Amino acid sequence: MGANATGVAGSTAAEAAVEALRQGGVDVVFGNPGTTEIPLIKQLTRDDAGLRYVLTLHEGTAVSAAMGNALATGRPGVALVHAMPGLSNGLSMYFNAWRSGVPLVLIVGQQDRRHQYLNPILQADLTDILRAVSKSVWEAKTAAEIPDMLTQSLVAAASSPPGPVLLAVPVDLWDEPVAAPARAVSARPRRSGPAAGPDVAALADALAGARSPVFVAGDLVGMSDAGGSLAELAELAGATAFWAPGSSLANFPTSSPCHRGPIFPNAASFERTFGGADLTVFFGVDLHAPILFAGTEMVPPACRVAAVTESPADPLGALRPDLFVHGDLTAAIPAIADRLRERLSSGVPPELEQRRERIVTEGPALRDKLLRRSLESAAETPMSGRSAVATILDAAPMDAMVVDESVSNAWVSLLGSFDDPVSYLAPARGGALGHALGVAVGAKIAREDRPALVIVGDGAAIYGVQGLWTIAHEELPVVVCVLNNNGYAILKDFLHSEHFSPELAADPLAIDSDAGRMSIAHPAVDVPGLARSWGLDAVRVDDAASCRSAVQEAFASGRPWVIDVQVRHAPKGGA
Repeated sequence: MGANATGVAGSTAAEAAVEALRQGGVDVVFGNPGTTEIPLIKQLTRDDAGLRYVLTLHEGTAVSAAMGNALATGRPGVALVHAMPGLSNGLSMYFNAWRSGVPLVLIVGQQDRRHQYLNPILQADLTDILRAVSKSVWEAKTAAEIPDMLTQSLVAAASSPPGPVLLAVPVDLWDEPVAAPARAVSARPRRSGPAAGPDVAALADALAGARSPVFVAGDLVGMSDAGGSLAELAELAGATAFWAPGSSLANFPTSSPCHRGPIFPNAASFERTFGGADLTVFFGVDLHAPILFAGTEMVPPACRVAAVTESPADPLGALRPDLFVHGDLTAAIPAIADRLRERLSSGVPPELEQRRERIVTEGPALRDKLLRRSLESAAETPMSGRSAVATILDAAPMDAMVVDESVSNAWVSLLGSFDDPVSYLAPARGGALGHALGVAVGAKIAREDRPALVIVGDGAAIYGVQGLWTIAHEELPVVVCVLNNNGYAILKDFLHSEHFSPELAADPLAIDSDAGRMSIAHPAVDVPGLARSWGLDAVRVDDAASCRSAVQEAFASGRPWVIDVQVRHAPKGGA
């Protein structure tokens, strides 16, 4: 692609950039403005721009909103931030996008080239700083290359493996004229070709002979909307199926009898998932180690490992596959299923038939039992996190997009019914807090037809609280439920664990004293007060009946709401 291939004859670089974004399928840009972006913002906010510019009060909100928009549309999200300070403010969310494989283009205003050598305020080498956590990094040197760079950024972000791309543009370039013919471009992901027949056959043969196969579905499955075909393959193979650790989407339908929930990033969850398996197949997954050190073997050596990915460049993390299938997931998964059916056409082994029957019986029974017990325990006041989540999900519309940043309450992913990818959104594999409100903004703007529900812990909500302003400013009917236990409960749980407190049994009072330093109670955060200060409806609830009523009223109103749900915290492993 030559320079100046995208643009409008006789336009400025800023005008040509807007046209390149529009032609690339972008319809919204999220940003927190600064001096180095003013020429572009002037063009983005023109009535005839064909783009929507959404103002945020913090760059973390802008970047996380772009992530939510990307996940809800399947196209790269776009955020605009201000030089190094703005980039720094949004970096934690950008890191989440990097680790979660979310397609994102971050446009960063850079200082005027004519005095960069004088090291002015705001100046930094943006590309060097972001290179380690980006698919690609560019800084424009001429106005003429800006439209092409934007097009290339969109394509690079979307192509497998997807991820974030940085484009820095010095402020003096935006108003320079460019002359280029306009042409249509596509930022849809470049699809891989079909999987190789021998690789497909080898995996089908392995599945036919497996005693206890396990499937792990990663975000590439959700982004490809291949969860339905993967469920069919799992039922055919008699395999149990899990969401990969830190899944950003509902990568496998929870209604399938094969579904067994998410894998959590801790050693106990890894052991439960892989301990009894003789074949584990990872679909579109990069597997990373648990949060705390627990050895270097992620999967037991006795378990055979297979990987199905879209690109040889897909990260596989700690995986060392014995079998490898490379190809478009939307074609590779059905191809494996067809080959397995052919392999079983002469007769289904009795042990496979028995395994299928057991899975069909056990799966729904486990989910029903878990949900029933969670709702039964909701009579306690204040509610536990588990019962609060069960009550909220039970009262919410069935087709809601649920943005999950409950952190210490893993119950959202365990108790919810999530049958399409965007029914569950949680792009936080990087571990940075504060994404939920921004993700909800971006997802709701992309999918106006879907109700939007945020379930977020009080600690995580404060990290990104500025997102409430954008929800109010854009009048987005998002219902935000803050699970408020007045502290960083996840850290209290870690504090009570054997890893950090082997002396717990000897002196539990000392541990409780340390846990007090992780409380958000002196003073307590007035969540409804914060919400009302921006004109949002808000209420505090502390029992199941009032929680259910508030959730139902909030969705029926068609307005943005914040519900402060008081929950108690019982430390895992502690009193």
